[in-house]
Amino acid sequence: MKKRVLIVLCVVAALVGVGYFCGLKGQSFFGRKKFSAASAIELTFSKNNSAGEQIAEVSEQARQEAIESVMKQIVSEQTIKRAIHDYQLESLFDSSSADLPAQLAKNIEVQHEAGGYTIKIITHAATAEQAERLNHAIIQTYQRRRVELLEKARTDLLKKYKEKIKKQEAIVEEHRAKVEAMAKKLGHVAFFCAFNILLNNHITF
Repeated sequence: MKKRVLIVLCVVAALVGVGYFCGLKGQSFFGRKKFSAASAIELTFSKNNSAGEQIAEVSEQARQEAIESVMKQIVSEQTIKRAIHDYQLESLFDSSSADLPAQLAKNIEVQHEAGGYTIKIITHAATAEQAERLNHAIIQTYQRRRVELLEKARTDLLKKYKEKIKKQEAIVEEHRAKVEAMAKKLGHVAFFCAFNILLNNHITF
C-alpha cells in the first residue's frame, strides 16, 4: 500500500515538474518581467544662428509637437529593430522570433511630465541585466538615428539649394546669350543695360 502511494506521489510530482517546466518554457521573459531600468533625456529648445547665438524662442506648441515626435521615435519600429541588430538583443533575450520587436515595444515605457522637457525611458525584463542593456540600447539607438536624420535633412536641404542655384545659372546663361545677341545689334552700352534688366526681373534666390 505504501509502495503504491509512493509511486502515485512520484508520478504526481513528475507531472507537476514537467508542467512547471513547460510553463516557463512557453512563457517568455516578457511574461516574467521583474526588473526595470530607467534613464532620461533632457530636451532643449532654441533657434540659433551659425555662431551659436540664440536668435528666437520656440513656441510652446512647437515644443509640445517636438516632445511628441521624440517619444514616438524612441519606441518606433525602426528604432527597436535597429537596437536589436546593433546591440544583439536576440541573443540577450534568447529569442530570434519575428515578433521580438513588438514584444520589446510592449516593455518600453516613455513618460513625459506636463510642463517639463524631460522624457523618461523605462524598460522591463526578467533580469536586471536585460532591463539595463535594453534601456541602454534603445537610448543610444534613438540618439544615433536622430543625428542621422538631422544629417539627412541637412544634406537634402543642401541638395535642393544646389539644384536651385543650378537652375538660376541656367536662366542666367540663357539670358546672357540673348543679351549678347542684342549687344551685337545695339552696342556695348545697351548690352549692360539689358543684362541688368534681365537679372533684376528673372533671377531670384
